[in-house]
Amino acid sequence: MKRISPWPGKIAGTLLLVGALLLEPGCTPRPPREPGSPVRGRATVLPPLKIGVAVGRAEVTLRSMGGGRVIWSGAAAVLPPGGEVVFEAGVDGAIVLCRGADRRVLAAEASFLPEGGSTFLLDGRPYGGTLDIFHDGKALIVLNRVGMEEYLRGVVPWEIGFLDEEKIEAVKCQAVAARTYAWSRVRESGELWDLLADESDQVYRGLEKTSDVVDRAIEETADVVAVWRGQLIRAYYSSTCGGRTAPLEEVWFDREPAPYLRGVVDGPGRRFDPDRAFCRGSPRFLWKVEWSGG
Repeated sequence: MKRISPWPGKIAGTLLLVGALLLEPGCTPRPPREPGSPVRGRATVLPPLKIGVAVGRAEVTLRSMGGGRVIWSGAAAVLPPGGEVVFEAGVDGAIVLCRGADRRVLAAEASFLPEGGSTFLLDGRPYGGTLDIFHDGKALIVLNRVGMEEYLRGVVPWEIGFLDEEKIEAVKCQAVAARTYAWSRVRESGELWDLLADESDQVYRGLEKTSDVVDRAIEETADVVAVWRGQLIRAYYSSTCGGRTAPLEEVWFDREPAPYLRGVVDGPGRRFDPDRAFCRGSPRFLWKVEWSGG
């Protein structure tokens, strides 16, 4: 593990975590780009992340909690505290801003800047950071721009669960895995966004429900990522392994094997025992498939 320094181009400090890092519950089926991103300083690599929180939508509703401004093409509209607007996908690639009976046609791009970094609601879900709204010619794409550590507050508890204090080390592992995966996706998706807010990347629900345990785990692993020979690892993780993980090439046949992604036993003492597997609490731990003989 490496701790990324806030100064450009430097890596400082190390942190050793348990080898079960990639076994923690979660879901990231979309793999990072090969062969992985080099580890560089946070200040040069990480402007706010661009998270696709609403993609392919006909409309979204924004409610400002502390006020703010909607800006587009050199113009702006003030949104007072508690104010609500609807963005609609208009014709010819334009965005329509609706406030009550007032309808205003904007350009194909707009942004919302909350006053003083206040929280806002998008379709009833609270977020921090800012919003960018695009019309791609077919529908709206809404991005939440948010810093890495704030992003993790909306990811970690939904990927590993809302665990209690005695399991904080597992939460720390999840924070490192999620941070590493997110770093690897910055400017690599080929889309307007760095990451999507669903299982395509990592589940992200903004500030819908936060956790003191998660906040502490994120703080105590701040800037820590997992690396292999100077590059970010491919930080895959899943909710369930059935008591044993599989090598990378058995999961994605078109991917090159990785020496750090080998099959391991998920249980005390690395002895295969489904009754003692760490992930046995998952509702998907045991399952059955039936085929007809016809």
